[in-house]
Amino acid sequence: MGAGIHLPRALIRRARGLRIGTLAGCLAALACIDFVDPNIPDAGGAAVISAIAVFSDRGTADVRATLNPGLDVTGVRRPVADPGLLVNDTVILPDRIQRDGDHLYEAFYAFDPATQTVTVEFLAPSVAGLAAPRPSASLSGVRRIGPDTLRMVSGSDLLLRLTTEPGTSAPAPLSRQWFLTLAAATTEFRLGGNGPPPDTILIPARFIPAGDSLEVRLIYQQLAEAEPPPGDYIGIFTFDVRLFWTVRVDAGQQP
Repeated sequence: MGAGIHLPRALIRRARGLRIGTLAGCLAALACIDFVDPNIPDAGGAAVISAIAVFSDRGTADVRATLNPGLDVTGVRRPVADPGLLVNDTVILPDRIQRDGDHLYEAFYAFDPATQTVTVEFLAPSVAGLAAPRPSASLSGVRRIGPDTLRMVSGSDLLLRLTTEPGTSAPAPLSRQWFLTLAAATTEFRLGGNGPPPDTILIPARFIPAGDSLEVRLIYQQLAEAEPPPGDYIGIFTFDVRLFWTVRVDAGQQP
């Protein structure tokens, strides 16, 4: 399990001038590729942090991020005053720093899903020489209702229940998508949609792969952008929640 966001350098250089919809579209579409244009000046451009946190209801968190501190108006690379990326109560330090000054973050850690809500709060590292405060975001996820192992009778419908975590996401996400996969030994069924997943997901029997056991995975992903005034530090934050079920399928007719 793992995911990462690495924005093309020309996209980072143009981030301040891009409209939000364009930037979100480039992140969503893997075919959005741009190459470095030497005629685009870096001096005075915005600093950009792009981060993704993948939280699993199995109690694991996978965080990846890239910080580009940018250049000041004189063309000098801005120093990073405090490199710590805060994700909930966990401070994540750079895994490595590139020659061009980009700070790369990778962290994988465990948490107790029974006591920690599936909500993520990001606070970007501190970059010197910027007027804007550190970008931040708070994104609420979803939680499974009931056990992670279910039983059903072959030929019946499958019902999955969820609950949305309390609280309001801020800033409001630019995009929300969910994806559900039911996998048997040799076949899969997938569905999804835009927006948050419904509290009740009913999968008709005709769509359920044949087999005596199913592995079910729900992915709920949100993308938000924070650009506090005057806009010289931009945060692009993605929160990916993953829920899992194991479904045992019994042969026979429903009672």
